[in-house]
Amino acid sequence: MRNLAYKWTIVLFFVFGCIFTCGSQVESAQVTSIIIKDTYPGDTPDGFPSPGEKVALRITLILDFIPEEAYIMSNSEFISIEESSTRFVTYHADTLINAHLEPILTVGEQCPSDTIIPLMLIYRKDTTYDTLSFSIHTTGVLDSCYLENKIQKPGRRIVIKVALRATKAHRAGYSKLVAYLFKSEGDIVDSIRLFDDGKHYDGNDGDGLYANTWWTLANAKDYVIDIALQDTLLQHVFVAQKITGFTTRHFALTQPYVIIADPYNDTPENKIVDEVKELLDSLDIAYNTWNIWYRGYPDSSEISLWSGKKVNLIWSSKLGGTLKHSTKGKGLLHYFQ
Repeated sequence: MRNLAYKWTIVLFFVFGCIFTCGSQVESAQVTSIIIKDTYPGDTPDGFPSPGEKVALRITLILDFIPEEAYIMSNSEFISIEESSTRFVTYHADTLINAHLEPILTVGEQCPSDTIIPLMLIYRKDTTYDTLSFSIHTTGVLDSCYLENKIQKPGRRIVIKVALRATKAHRAGYSKLVAYLFKSEGDIVDSIRLFDDGKHYDGNDGDGLYANTWWTLANAKDYVIDIALQDTLLQHVFVAQKITGFTTRHFALTQPYVIIADPYNDTPENKIVDEVKELLDSLDIAYNTWNIWYRGYPDSSEISLWSGKKVNLIWSSKLGGTLKHSTKGKGLLHYFQ
């Protein structure tokens, strides 16, 4: 299972689903959206509150006045409120937002995933206090997306898998996972629903491993995968962009130089590799490129072939990368020294 670097984009769907407490004196008051801001160190910035994360709450509500005082409370044993105070300003018409002072809470490490945490917003006008109830929904964390082998063949069935890290004995809290497949040029190819029911090459029902099969196109391509997750309350969708890639292209060694990117600096659009290519082009030096993001790390048979043909390997990275500090890097040095 590969741990991958993620580039995240958040798509939020506002849901008018939070319950207005029956004791409120302002019948039109309601919380219209909660945006989870999980960008603190150690968080996974996916817009979902997960066990162990520290999060800020961006609250939007309908209210016909600006509260003079506002703060949040909760009786839940699974969270601790670090900063309860908040302050609202006019957003649109009678809509308010707390953009300048957001309450902050920490979700406990032992908090189950797929759990609803009840919260209460207390606000004041003059000497009158009122309340609004709302909640947040905890989820597991997207851990990795992978294929058994990054190098596939055209027109073959493959299995795409996504591993979610959830609290033991609890589900991850997602109602839907969808894999979107793109060509490397950016055109979308297809989308497939992934399942955790034990019937789609995904292990056991409810074990946090989602999977499904897909047939590669007849023409050789490089592919990029995005993963979209929707929580069980249908309140939020998160898209992990360019989470991984794979290829059905054959690699032909035809030149005396091979460019390979350091795996910890590699992305589909690798600027360091592009700079090396520009340099070699300017020197009129022919080369092949082993794109590690699509192809994975070259195996021992591939490396043996390169060394046997006296290939000059160009390791593209910042400050040496991991070449001398990883097992695979040391293996390369063994062949080429």
